[in-house]
Amino acid sequence: MIFFEDASIPLEAILLGVNIAAAVIILFGFWLYNRSTHGISAGTWFILASGEFLDFGSYWDMVGGDFLELFTALRLGTSLSEVSVGEEWIKSMVPAAFALGTIGTFLLALLRRRFSWPDANDWFIIFIDALITVYWISSGAAVTTNLLFQGTTIMAFIPMYRALHSGKEVETFWPWMLWTTAYVGFLFTAFMSFGDQPAEIAYPTVGVITHAIVIMYVLRGSKKVEARP
Repeated sequence: MIFFEDASIPLEAILLGVNIAAAVIILFGFWLYNRSTHGISAGTWFILASGEFLDFGSYWDMVGGDFLELFTALRLGTSLSEVSVGEEWIKSMVPAAFALGTIGTFLLALLRRRFSWPDANDWFIIFIDALITVYWISSGAAVTTNLLFQGTTIMAFIPMYRALHSGKEVETFWPWMLWTTAYVGFLFTAFMSFGDQPAEIAYPTVGVITHAIVIMYVLRGSKKVEARP
């Protein structure tokens, strides 16, 4: 802990409060997003869903946990009290909420048949994510793995930016605004508590930037509509 050491409110309480609020905002944003009937890119959302799950896992490891132990406990339905957790469960609330929301959105899109098929770019990123996952499992290098996943996250958003720029896709303002706000809160808590691991800041920083760019395109599209005679 490097900030607020002399604060009257314990730093752990601040971290917990901000991350709980961010997680609630994230899930509410996904609820709003999935009320829409517009089509989504299955490739992009599959990458986001699998990517956020892998981001969550590698981030959990990076901040001091053991994701394989956690995943095994969840899969087998064993008590989480048997899992070695500390501060990492607080820091990983936002990644966990995004993983839950993106996976749910992808599955819901499949059920509703409101998706388009992955293209060559999507399959390339899926392949790269698979290679990074193999590297993570074989090396155990959680920090490097999480940083590599941030690179594929940026790559996953590029097709969406192009489609938004050309007008082929349309996104709604509030879900992306809520998700950006949640990432800002996540970044705030990361700055407060990264200790000797500055790489913790990369994940929320990428999240803020990638989601804020979508907001810019949404606002740009709204202005174009207003300008039409």
